[in-house]
Amino acid sequence: MSWQKRARLVLAIAGLGLAGVLFYLSRREPPGPPPEPPIATLEPGVNLISGEGKRVFLDNKTGKADLEISFKSSSVFADGRFRFGDASITELGDGKASLSAEIVETGAITAGTDRPSRYDFRSKVRKVRMTTGDGLLVETDSAAYDDSTGVVTMPGPVRYRRGRLSGTGTGAIYDRTQELITLQQNAVARVEPDAQGKGAADATASRMLLARGQHSLRMEQNARIVSSTETLSGDNAIILFTDDETAVKFMELRGNARVEPAAEGQAGMSATDITMSFQPDGQTLQHATLTGNGELRLRDKAGQRTVRGSWIDLVTAADGKTLTSLQARDKVVVDTPAAGPTPGRVITADTLDAKGDEKRGLTSARFEGKPTFEERPSSKAGPVKTATATTLVLALGGQIDAIESAQFEQNVVFKQGQTTAAADQATYREKAGLLELRRAGQGGKQSTVDQEQLSVRARDIDLTTASENLEARGEVRTRMERDKERAAKASGSLFAGTDAIIGASDRLEYRRDSGRATYTGSAKSPASLSQGETSVRGETVVFVESTNQLSARGKVESTLQMAPTEAEAKAGKLKAYEVRAETLQYDDAKRVAVYEGQPAALKTVDGDIEGGTLTFELAEASRTLKTMRATGIAYARLAGGYEAVGDTLEYDAATEVYTLRSTRAGSLARVKAPKKTEPGAPVSEACTLSESTTIEFNVRTGDVQMPGKGEANKTTREVTCASVNLRPSRPPR
Repeated sequence: MSWQKRARLVLAIAGLGLAGVLFYLSRREPPGPPPEPPIATLEPGVNLISGEGKRVFLDNKTGKADLEISFKSSSVFADGRFRFGDASITELGDGKASLSAEIVETGAITAGTDRPSRYDFRSKVRKVRMTTGDGLLVETDSAAYDDSTGVVTMPGPVRYRRGRLSGTGTGAIYDRTQELITLQQNAVARVEPDAQGKGAADATASRMLLARGQHSLRMEQNARIVSSTETLSGDNAIILFTDDETAVKFMELRGNARVEPAAEGQAGMSATDITMSFQPDGQTLQHATLTGNGELRLRDKAGQRTVRGSWIDLVTAADGKTLTSLQARDKVVVDTPAAGPTPGRVITADTLDAKGDEKRGLTSARFEGKPTFEERPSSKAGPVKTATATTLVLALGGQIDAIESAQFEQNVVFKQGQTTAAADQATYREKAGLLELRRAGQGGKQSTVDQEQLSVRARDIDLTTASENLEARGEVRTRMERDKERAAKASGSLFAGTDAIIGASDRLEYRRDSGRATYTGSAKSPASLSQGETSVRGETVVFVESTNQLSARGKVESTLQMAPTEAEAKAGKLKAYEVRAETLQYDDAKRVAVYEGQPAALKTVDGDIEGGTLTFELAEASRTLKTMRATGIAYARLAGGYEAVGDTLEYDAATEVYTLRSTRAGSLARVKAPKKTEPGAPVSEACTLSESTTIEFNVRTGDVQMPGKGEANKTTREVTCASVNLRPSRPPR
């Protein structure tokens, strides 16, 4: 064995022994101190690494601390850049906004300052977080802050939350100096319900700008807000919050603005722009202004009421539904639906001003600028009513369609079917179905109503719209037209032919269905009805157009045009029969006219006749006198000097014979006739006086006869004409 092998063996044994000793010692004694960690190798370009710390930067203008960085670690690069780990940057001003991230890298310190101008934030595990002093939290993947402009830029998706408000977006900018946060794209906002479970809303827009200092939110491009009560939309929107930002004070919708209610009873609106303010709860509407093609929609079970105009302004009561003020301008249209017995209406004007109070709602509405009023029946039956005026004032029962009365002022024109009414002023009471037409003072124009056949002029006229009956007062004048068909039906009546029938009175009551017209005057100003030369006057005159019935009462004076014979009637040779009496009753079906009076007196070209009652019977189909009868001490003074008296007098137009009779015991009929002389001889002053119970006098021949056999007191004697007066004594009229 060489010495080398022996040496290696000795060393191996020694080594094993040492290992055993070490093992043994390790079991009996504690180990020594741990080895020193290796010295970290600096990242290329890094001059210094430090641990947890804080750094404060000063404002370049004021020299005061206004920005603070807290970090767990930091690195300083040779080019002056910084890198902070688990860092948070907080502004020290009033806003006290802060940004935190896993890594914050800055640019180099800007020349002339002690701070960098740019900060980049990024995180791998948790989000970059920005918080404001008022509690707004924004989270994103990365952000950059430019200290020279005070702007934080967040290019990726962001989430934010503050109290009940939360939302998302793509890209965000925070302007530190303006306290303005902008969500650049796909902006979404969510308001959680309050403690009472109300006030929840979702909002979307292409872009949102939240101005913290102004407590406002601006939504740009396709703004849309959806709540449990309504949906609001517009091209853009601006929302102003209360100081604590727990409720909405004010909202503007700009461009294609719309408010669509989710339930009945709330206002729907649309316009180019809509501005709204809210009650303190931030949910209940208080005031709204619609500008540009505005439309206000009020819907309930009765239907939808619509107000349109270029500009609309409304104020509500505390419930947000009851209107207390409503104004509109330029092309105003109010459209209300028909519901049950209530008709539908459309009102147009240049302006609308409606007012009311919180308890009663709207109580009045004033339309100016050539307003038009159109009323449609609730069913298809019935005519449409329209009215125009210079001004229209409505008395309302709480809502714009609850019309209690409509007051039209200046140049009023009302139309319904074939009826047209006009006046200086008019009041329409829909529930009563009454149109009241009035003249404005002494200098005003007469009120008028023109119907299919009747025209009425008067100071005041009340027209019942359903029946088209009317009452007129004050200088009443009427004109009743007769077309050929109506004239044919009235052929032979007292008022016949196609000539218009003219009426005048102090008052008139007219019933359209029967054509019954009641004219009322007075003793000093009697009513009258006339057609051509035919006329009737009296304190009251009644004419029924459908039946041609005629009556008059109170100092009646009439002029009737009748022919003595059929031949003369056909030739148009009518005579005037002037009658005065207290009453007149004409029955066209019986062709009989009855006058009664104190006395009733007839005057014709052939003489005068009077009696307690005068009765005229006409031929069946013409205005030809058939018979005339006077009763109640009848007296006649006829042409040629003839006089006659009796209890009754009858005239037969066909034979031209008067028959006088005595019906009272002890009385006789008497006829005084001029004594006949030869042609050319002087007129004799002598007369013959005939007395009998019955006497016949022929007008054509002048013969006087006393028919009958054996009657007593049948005498004829000669008398001086002037010595005998047969006219009975009567009380004055």
